[in-house]
Amino acid sequence: RNYTGDHCYPHGLHPPEREHIADFQMFVMRTSDDSGATSSAPRMIPMNQVCWNMQLVYVKGRVILHAKAKESGQLFQLTSDDLAETWSAPRDISGFFPPHLRSPDGLRPSFGTGLVIPRPTSSGSRILMTAYDHEKQATGGADSCYVYASDDVGGTWKIASKLEGAFECNLAQLGGGGLYLNARHRSKPGHSAAGPFPRVQATDFSDDPGFGLRVNSSLAPLYDPNSGGVLGAALSLPSTTATTSERVLYFAEAAGPDPLGAVPQPEPGSVSPRANLTLHRSDDAGRHWTRRWLWRGYSGYVAVSPLPRQQGLGVLWEINTGDDDCEDACELAFAPISDETLPQKTDDSEGPSRSAAQCTLTVPTGAGTLERAQADARKALGSGCSDVLIQLRAGR
Repeated sequence: RNYTGDHCYPHGLHPPEREHIADFQMFVMRTSDDSGATSSAPRMIPMNQVCWNMQLVYVKGRVILHAKAKESGQLFQLTSDDLAETWSAPRDISGFFPPHLRSPDGLRPSFGTGLVIPRPTSSGSRILMTAYDHEKQATGGADSCYVYASDDVGGTWKIASKLEGAFECNLAQLGGGGLYLNARHRSKPGHSAAGPFPRVQATDFSDDPGFGLRVNSSLAPLYDPNSGGVLGAALSLPSTTATTSERVLYFAEAAGPDPLGAVPQPEPGSVSPRANLTLHRSDDAGRHWTRRWLWRGYSGYVAVSPLPRQQGLGVLWEINTGDDDCEDACELAFAPISDETLPQKTDDSEGPSRSAAQCTLTVPTGAGTLERAQADARKALGSGCSDVLIQLRAGR
């Protein structure tokens, strides 16, 4: 079942007017105690300025929310200790970051949720939030994605990592203490706007999580149908069939491939097709993926969240049901995805995109696996392959 919400903007209000109506740039929150089947009445979040770009995280019984002031460029933090019933006054945390990130386009929180990971600190955990800037967009330069961290439950913050050429990024936890980051991108110099272009994907297996993120070229790219792309959302859940340290990675892609093979066309007035919401699954930290289509129509921004009691995950996304007064996304849809209907691990995975010099070898597991893999890789490198990916398959 899909559950739809109310319109984000009043009927008949179109750009540029709606971008400057302060009353409709406020944040509204709903909560649900039954995995999204029903939700509370909407409640306004008390902001003292018009804000955009919000990200929240739950840690040690506290909800922490970050929002960017649209005019002043301040980055506000609000906290709630009663599951969003009441909120603290907004606190400006801009002073923890460099001056160039304090403008309205600097350090804008990515949408969705932050990440909490265990750490041997006094608080016992580290909060990682993601943000981006559009500072260089006007001059034709690259945007940047930032990961910023707190080891004292939001008391103080500092920049952990920066990735250029990326924006609207989000994090998920991998097995063994690793991190996975996925980000939107913009078209690259010398490339046609027709695409496709790989998303920016990075991993971090350092001893200082969040501070060692690097773009990982060995990951299988998820492709956008155009150069601008559209926001996706990453999440990981504990594996139910492997050791407790392993996790299954999920990625909800707002502009996925069409299940019927058609080429998505942009919405009127939009640069992005923004259709075919697709849920991808990886059991090997992003090197291979299976997928399931969730929605063939318009799908704008998307967020994912684990359901309670390990019942699967929930997907929240923007939709457009064809209302004549609706501009782009005007409603929200939520779908709970149970364990039984999640994409399953199969041998028919989406492999990495291959260039002429990249080769994939399939090696059977069993006695002599490592030796055979090394020998086959040496042969491939000697035959013109500059990059070799080795896949292990049981019983083959």
